[in-house]
Amino acid sequence: MSDTNTTPTTLDLLTQCMNDLAQEIGQLDPDHPLWAERIKELHTLREIIDTFKTERNKIVHERMD
Repeated sequence: MSDTNTTPTTLDLLTQCMNDLAQEIGQLDPDHPLWAERIKELHTLREIIDTFKTERNKIVHERMD
């Protein structure tokens, strides 16, 4: 039995969603009605990921102290 955890983390899942969304945006024409909406979604995902990383780092630093 392997000790390697292959379950994706929350951060992995968020990053994959962001990558998928970025790829979709890349295929859309900037004049497409969904383009601006997808850009907003991408920005929101980036903010969530940044917040998640910041909070995770706080927890790590607290445990180290």
